[in-house]
Amino acid sequence: MTKTTEQDVTKTPATFDFATRDSAARCEEGVEMDVLDPSTNESTGAFITLAGTDSDTHRRASAMIAKRRAKGGFRAKTFDPDKFLAENIELLAACTLSWRGVVLSGETLPCTKSSAITLYTRFPWLREQVEAFISERTNYLQD
Repeated sequence: MTKTTEQDVTKTPATFDFATRDSAARCEEGVEMDVLDPSTNESTGAFITLAGTDSDTHRRASAMIAKRRAKGGFRAKTFDPDKFLAENIELLAACTLSWRGVVLSGETLPCTKSSAITLYTRFPWLREQVEAFISERTNYLQD
């Protein structure tokens, strides 16, 4: 292996600037997801701003759930799929920063953690869109 000196590094132009792929900052501020109708795949006119998986918001919510599991003696033999789903919905709600155009039963729904939990519990297709969106790092790398 060739030893690289500081002088060599400053003379060689970088071919890739890692700062151009800083997803963490964009994940933290959130990116707006266009909610698509599950039957037509067309825009519903509703938009949800979501923190991504590289955000501190996502990490803190995940850590809180993990600590709660550890306190409860979480073991494979006590795995409860309903509890696991509820924790996943809680994580998605924590990553929901704001929304616009969200209407439920004819009423504009305020963006709260409780409202997000209600939506993601009642509408699995929406939960799946949100999960896929926050997990796709390229959503947070585009301008």
